Amino acid sequence: MLLIVSIDDFVEAVKRHDRSSSDRAVYQQMAALPQQVSSNAGFGGQSGPAGYVLHVSYANPQEDLLIVAEMLIGGRQEADDFAHKLKQDGFKVFDGAWTMGSGTALGAAASAPAGPSSGPDSDFWIGAVAYKSAEDEPGVWVDVFVAQPTEEVVLKAMFDEFVRSGDLAESHYQDFLAEATPTVQVISARDVKSWLAKK
Repeated sequence: MLLIVSIDDFVEAVKRHDRSSSDRAVYQQMAALPQQVSSNAGFGGQSGPAGYVLHVSYANPQEDLLIVAEMLIGGRQEADDFAHKLKQDGFKVFDGAWTMGSGTALGAAASAPAGPSSGPDSDFWIGAVAYKSAEDEPGVWVDVFVAQPTEEVVLKAMFDEFVRSGDLAESHYQDFLAEATPTVQVISARDVKSWLAKK
């Protein structure tokens, strides 16, 4: 069973759904993004670098449970900071990533931790949104998804993030769409691999 959560909910999700073990191991992995998709700007026109995907996974094969979260980060220090937070919450942290076995269950192939996945070959999708911001220049929002998102899923994730961060006052989703006039692009891991191969 696969559970995808936000990075902020990861620790609580593991504690909530897997009470069978007090000796919990989490695997972390960083993958570089190509320069074309690594910029990120908030609704208010704020921009900041985000050149890597941090993938965090926890699995209990006996319970057929895999919990994953991902976020864009600027570099190794942010990954180290998150690992430190996990350790403070009682987790052991290792390099690598759990992956799904054959079928919909973890299966025997996932009975031990997988080694690091091959970066762009791992399954992820990048959702990018260009939108009309409060500044003179258009805004760009980027996030990473572990399952292929629809345009609606990408837009809702963007809206929810803007509301949570305070970049957007609580408003109706449809009003937000009308004002921002967003354009959505979903990019697969295969696309990223293709771009990197041309470098």
